[in-house]
Amino acid sequence: MNDQVLEAAFRATRYCVDLPAGTIELRVGESASLLDDFLRPLGHACWSLLSADNPGARQLAAVQNAGRDAALRAQLDQIGACYWRSRHFAVPADSWPPEQGVLVAEMALPEAFRLAVANGQLAILCGRLDAPVELRWLTYDGSGKPVFQPPEKIKK
Repeated sequence: MNDQVLEAAFRATRYCVDLPAGTIELRVGESASLLDDFLRPLGHACWSLLSADNPGARQLAAVQNAGRDAALRAQLDQIGACYWRSRHFAVPADSWPPEQGVLVAEMALPEAFRLAVANGQLAILCGRLDAPVELRWLTYDGSGKPVFQPPEKIKK
């Protein structure tokens, strides 16, 4: 899958977060006012959406992805992170199998990036109150340290 196709796929995906009052949908570049309304009274000002499914955009069997998802949630439980389950649906639906993930509140971006790297991910979604949903791509500097940049700054 080339970079343009991959970026289009990430941007078209419906990211559904299961909150106590119901499911909300996040889309890259759009406002997340329903999520803001949920997080604001809890004192959370930022969030990251992480997944461990299909590392490197390589499809794995459902049982493998389930194990990876459980391991990611165990990592989050270990550090006491506040998170909610999410499901990610490609558009069109038959172009990629649904994925699972988590929306983590108040995780510093370096920690979110570290978890994304550890789980073989190419990008994460993140956001702040009253700001649109951002897509952040994972790249590496010369020392092998992960660096996230917007897609237009990634060398093709």
